[in-house]
Amino acid sequence: MGKIVTATISKDKVFGKEGAEVEGHLKFGEGFSASADKFEELLTAGEITKEGNTYFYKGEKLGIGKGKASEAFKAFL
Repeated sequence: MGKIVTATISKDKVFGKEGAEVEGHLKFGEGFSASADKFEELLTAGEITKEGNTYFYKGEKLGIGKGKASEAFKAFL
């Protein structure tokens, strides 16, 4: 259970990317979830595949539905 939070950077002295948007997964009782962010990155890159509503990582079934698959992905980290 959580929310996807999008923040806009208004001032950045280190990287100089003002106006850039950052997206993160905020889970209730846990905080920002690095595993959920990594899951999304690998899904975009094609490392995690989706067939119907089932997700696979390196040929191994993670789960049915995005929430269950994201939770099961924590075991691989």
